Amino acid sequence: MNSKKLFSRMSIICFKKNINKYLALSILILFSFGCKKEEKKCRKIWSCVDIVREEIKKRDSALPVGGASQINDSTLFVTFFDYSISSISKKWVIFGCDCELVYFDDEKPYK
Repeated sequence: MNSKKLFSRMSIICFKKNINKYLALSILILFSFGCKKEEKKCRKIWSCVDIVREEIKKRDSALPVGGASQINDSTLFVTFFDYSISSISKKWVIFGCDCELVYFDDEKPYK
């Protein structure tokens, strides 16, 4: 009879230890579902047009109203009269998330 009590006490102790582990694991899982990774939100591309205007202004030219067309979330196609070469210039512009100028060139950046 004594051995039965010993085994029952041991099983209760083991059960209590396992319960604590399961509770801790459950709490961690619940917190991980509640915490979402913050997605980096990029600025809208039209808020970056001033950077293009400044780049064109360096060439002693100006970006006309309607001179920029949005191709996708990060790409603009701009046309303007370039006074330094006296002709119409066409540029592809790609911005990073914080309006950093990644690409500014005549050739299409991707095909």
